[in-house]
Amino acid sequence: MRAGIKNAIIAILKDYPNYEAYRRERELDLRYPAIEPDDNVGGGRTTREHDAKMINYIVSIESDKRLRALERQHKAVQYALYEADNDTRKIIEELYFKERPLYSMAGLVMSGKLKNILSERSAYRARNEFIEQVADNLGIKYL
Repeated sequence: MRAGIKNAIIAILKDYPNYEAYRRERELDLRYPAIEPDDNVGGGRTTREHDAKMINYIVSIESDKRLRALERQHKAVQYALYEADNDTRKIIEELYFKERPLYSMAGLVMSGKLKNILSERSAYRARNEFIEQVADNLGIKYL
């Protein structure tokens, strides 16, 4: 797997615990967009801006590319976690989901936290297979 793709998947894994906050923030951005001040002071008729804004909000929530990408990434990681064994889940959670990991890969193996993985090399293999599974779920080619 190329280093750039691997690093992108690792970045997705590190962002995984923050998915709900990112989704909420993006929906708020769409719901309450930045409004430019109106310099046209004076007469004129009112418009139905409120109705138009609500229609635009509904359409933009459904078709927002950033929101769809967040959901797609979240589901790809979620599915890979569901398919992974307990040791692989522990590796991923310790190395990528924690804000301040307590263990490195070698520390996880030496501490006995992993039941079926006995060497650092097999731990790295399990991690790399997980990363490849997430890439497959996202439809990324990693030749």
